[in-house]
Order: sequence, then structure tokens, then C-alpha cells
Amino acid sequence: MSIKEELEKRMKVLQKKYPNSYVQKLLSSFTRQTTFEGNKSKVYDIIEDLKKGDKRKLYFDCSNGVPKELRAPVWYCMATEGCSYEEIIQIKSKRLYIEYWSEAYECELFDLNKKQARTIDVDVVRLFPEGYKEIFKHEDVRMRIRRIKRMYEYHFPNPGYFQGMGDIVAVFFVIFSEYYINEFSINNYLKTDNEILDRIECATYVLLIYIMQNICCDCKTIDGVKEFHPESLWREIVKFYILKDKNFKIKYDEFIIKQQIYKILVCFFARDLNIHLTSIIYDGLICGTCCSEGKVFNGIIKLAIAFIEMIKQQGVDLGDLYSFNQESHKFFETITESKISQLIAIAWYL
Repeated sequence: MSIKEELEKRMKVLQKKYPNSYVQKLLSSFTRQTTFEGNKSKVYDIIEDLKKGDKRKLYFDCSNGVPKELRAPVWYCMATEGCSYEEIIQIKSKRLYIEYWSEAYECELFDLNKKQARTIDVDVVRLFPEGYKEIFKHEDVRMRIRRIKRMYEYHFPNPGYFQGMGDIVAVFFVIFSEYYINEFSINNYLKTDNEILDRIECATYVLLIYIMQNICCDCKTIDGVKEFHPESLWREIVKFYILKDKNFKIKYDEFIIKQQIYKILVCFFARDLNIHLTSIIYDGLICGTCCSEGKVFNGIIKLAIAFIEMIKQQGVDLGDLYSFNQESHKFFETITESKISQLIAIAWYL
């Protein structure tokens, strides 16, 4: 049986396992399924959306959580245009796959900025996501991650690669790998056909371009150069708070707040959370369901503001660096799926 046939069979099995139940959909609509397992009541509908290429319907069906079994094709569908159902469930657009691999093998020959090239090399070897440390130590995985980063820096040098992108890439790489590799371990990875690993690598690159370009397209340009995206994101956060309180800049030291949320603005929670928890947030970012505007750029702004609001709810003075820092650490040390659900709910209603 071919890979295509196996995946089509898997989708049919999922639709039988989670049938189109009105009662289950009604029950699940009352609470956000912001868990790694996701909203199983929508499995049937989401597969039908993927078959029809109906992104508008897919957006609504994913608004209450993305089922774990369909996370990879849903993300891939949102990141691509004009793909067939077969390409979506295989996370392999023929056109994008050919475009990527026509250059990727030669990426070591790319003439990159020396500082950026060095940053990429250093970032690869320091990447040890929780639960996947041994896998990311393996030379083949490092080679693939490094290649994705070099390809990105070569094609999008403005603003280009940044420290923290590796954490984002790791989330995408793991989610796409777990779609194909049951129990994602180093042994199972090494047993996996090279063509499957090539698909995973290319799909990771495609999704990276999607999320970063949707951020960068709304970033300010200074002398023809796009500014580093956290700066544009931060500026929008300040605007939000000034609209709520015209004395915001008088009451608070902007530097203190910016310092505490900068990591969020740089790598979108990926450095502070494990991959499975981060993927729940990325469901909302990629699908556009974590903010009413339905855009990646607005999504990360609203999530960062929601984080600040949750810190404030603990009675923290935003002008007190020590207390803010202490509560920030506590937030991430005690993070749960329930707390992420609260974060996303606050972001949506801002």
C-alpha cells in the first residue's frame, strides 16, 4: 500500500471512529478544547473541509481546538494554497516540494551573512526541546534543522534568521514528524524512509515561511528594511494600552513590561513551553482562531496582552520589575492546558 493510500485509509478510519454526532458537537461547543488532544467532535467535519479545500469552514471547525490526529494536515492546509486533498493529508505539495529540494541540497554553498550563518550554527546545537533532547542531538536531525534555517535566511534575509526561530522550527518539525512516525523516538526516526523525512523537512520550511511572513508583512519598514518583528509587535501593544489608559506611559516604565514579554514576541512562547503545550497555542495562531481579527500578527499581540492581563490578575504592579519577573517565571513553571485555555479566551475577547 502506498503512503497516499495509507493516509487516505487513516482518514476514513478516523471518520468512523469520530462520527458526525450533533450531540457531541453541541456538548463540545460549550468549552474550548485547548488541549493537545484537541476537539475530537470535529474530526469528521475537518476531514470533509480538507477534502473540499474549504478554509473558511475549516477556520470555524478549528475554532474550538484542533484534533491531535489532524493537527499536521490542518496546519499544512492553512499554510498553503491550491493544494489537493491528497497533497494536504500527505503534507506534500508537489510544487513546493520540488521548489524546496531543487535548492536545499546546495544550501551549504549559499553566500550568507557570516554573523547570521554563525548564529544558525550555534542555535542548532543548543536546541534541546523538552521530551525530544536525544532526537535533536542526532546529526541527521541537526542537519535538517540547519538546512531549513539556511534556506530561510537565504530567501528572507530582511529581517532574516534570529535566535529563537530554532524553537519555532522545532515545534513544527516535531508535529509533522509525529504525524508520520508513531512514537517519535530516535530509533523510529532512523527507521523512517528518507522520502518521508524529506517531506517533514519541506513541510516545516513551508509552515515557517507562512507564519513569519504573516508576521513580517505588518512590520514597520525603516529605510527600506523591515524592522525586527518584536519591535512592531511591541509598538501595537503600547497602542492598545494607551487606548485603555492615556496615562499608561506615565504610570509604567515601558522597558520593564517589554523586558518581561520580549521572549513571547520573539519566538511566540516556543522557548518557555514544551512542544505539546506550544502546539495548542500555535493551533490558534496558524488557524487564526486566537483573536477576532483572524491574523497571525494580531494573534501574537493579543496573546502577549492576555499574558500581561493574567499577570495583573495576580495583583502584580507592572512597574515592579522584581514582582513582574517573579510572577512571569511562576506562570511558565506552573503552566497547564487549562491556563493556556484561559490565555486564549482572554486574547479572543480583547
